[in-house]
Amino acid sequence: MIYLPEERKAIVLVPKNCSRSIRALFKHHPTATQIWNGDLDHVGVQEALDLNLSPPDTQFLGLVRFPWERQLSLYLYRHRQRAYDQPCSPTHFRHLASTGCIKDFPWQMRLQRDFLTYQGELRAKAVLYETSNQQFNSYGTLAHINRASDRATSTLIELFYDDATREAVAHYWAPDFDLRAELLKKV
Repeated sequence: MIYLPEERKAIVLVPKNCSRSIRALFKHHPTATQIWNGDLDHVGVQEALDLNLSPPDTQFLGLVRFPWERQLSLYLYRHRQRAYDQPCSPTHFRHLASTGCIKDFPWQMRLQRDFLTYQGELRAKAVLYETSNQQFNSYGTLAHINRASDRATSTLIELFYDDATREAVAHYWAPDFDLRAELLKKV
């Protein structure tokens, strides 16, 4: 989480939703501070408020990514980290995502919506991942620092997903699909 005290704003770093690019964008911001919970900065609104990591009047903002794209992005990221012995392939991805969620780490199994809620209610301003540059343009441009911008995972969905994997991911991440649908209605 990135906290901007002069604005009383916190940016929730939802995993695989531009977190690295957002961190880089605010690295040299004069007042931005990074909020940690142990060794993770993927702190949700609930933790930030319950653990007094941010003031109670903080305005939270978080990006919501298309869940099919987010799971594929995670898979490709973990491959770049050499987390898997098997080659990167649609078959391997489908095997790992057969339950709807790649389960390498607990934070990967957490709904995007859950990062943005407090006591079960949406507390953060949720915005579409695709609008990330617009959300942060007053601070700089994410496109220049987003390492993945040259390989859009959205173009790979048809290749990596089959019907069974789509269905499993849609079931597991249903609240995120619903939140995204709500956001799309406002566009």
